[in-house]
Amino acid sequence: MAGCDEEPVDREVFGLTEKPYYRLRKQLLKTGWVDAAELASQIRAVGVGDMPPELVQHVCDYLEGKATRPRGRPANDVHINRSLYDLKKDLYSRLILWLQLRKKRFGHLEGWSALRDQEWWQGSPSERAARIVSEKYGFGARSWRSLQTELSKKRP
Repeated sequence: MAGCDEEPVDREVFGLTEKPYYRLRKQLLKTGWVDAAELASQIRAVGVGDMPPELVQHVCDYLEGKATRPRGRPANDVHINRSLYDLKKDLYSRLILWLQLRKKRFGHLEGWSALRDQEWWQGSPSERAARIVSEKYGFGARSWRSLQTELSKKRP
């Protein structure tokens, strides 16, 4: 158990802290906008003495009503898109394999009565797998056909 007599850990030596406003400055330079709530909390925590000139200018522009949020949709995150693509591809390939093996084993894909009436349980195994992934899991697919099209494209 740590006592009160021990020296406090020097956070600067171990790199546990970053310079004040570093993240906000980086965000401002990258997107041209800083969230007002984040900036206000940083100013309350640190003060304005160490604020970089870019952020000072942004605060002044914001207070004068000159700063505007960039219009349009934010840029897509490549890593998230790639992860979603991999997840869709994996689920689709596992489902299609399961459906093909089920059809081979039983000779049909009728399913039990609760499944027969479902829209996603209609069609060939590839259609069913695409319908299940797009309707049950979503992942931004607009329809099962668009999911099949997306998965048929070659990705690196």
